[in-house]
Amino acid sequence: MSVHLQRASIQLDNAGLTRTAHFSDGSVSTFRAKWTEISRVVAFKRDCFAYDLLCIEIEVDGLAFEFDEEMEGWEGMINSFPEYMPGFPRRDEWWDGVVHPSFATNVTQHFPLDHEN
Repeated sequence: MSVHLQRASIQLDNAGLTRTAHFSDGSVSTFRAKWTEISRVVAFKRDCFAYDLLCIEIEVDGLAFEFDEEMEGWEGMINSFPEYMPGFPRRDEWWDGVVHPSFATNVTQHFPLDHEN
């Protein structure tokens, strides 16, 4: 029997963010990171055959945690990054580059900023 994600939610506060994930076997996983612990944020898309799924990968202590646009709280998270993470671009500065073209991964690092590109 395979275990899969049923639903997940993202909560934000001044100290950091929390992702709570509920799985098909009844288990619950909680990830909590302080804003100051986040060392890298990358946006990309997953090709899900008939549609694209926009994702954000957050790195903390060398471990990567994935968030996606189907999670409750997604909009608040991506709109709040510039407020909590100095130098993080506003949504209107990066959104189109990740969303277009369709069915391409379009990996884009947003934090820390890559000033060489």
